[in-house]
Amino acid sequence: MHGARFEQYEQYLGQLLDVSFKVLDDIKGSVRKAAEKLCQVLTGILIRQLEAGESSKHASAMLEEVLPFLFSTRGLESPSKDVQVSKISFLS
Repeated sequence: MHGARFEQYEQYLGQLLDVSFKVLDDIKGSVRKAAEKLCQVLTGILIRQLEAGESSKHASAMLEEVLPFLFSTRGLESPSKDVQVSKISFLS
């Protein structure tokens, strides 16, 4: 995702969020570690878009995907405590 333009993965953002946070609760440590890295990358991208200001159409598009996801049963309402903690750190 590094170096890729937002338009290249915009349509997959919801799936990326869903899968990356879902596997944070995986049995294998290596899978959890890879999911953590992906979540960090997604967080960094969102922060950079938001810092770009109101004129960033990408920030609006990302927030339209991210906020409903975070406040859904796949997000903060997830039964997994590890996933909940990761989502809270995503917000902060």
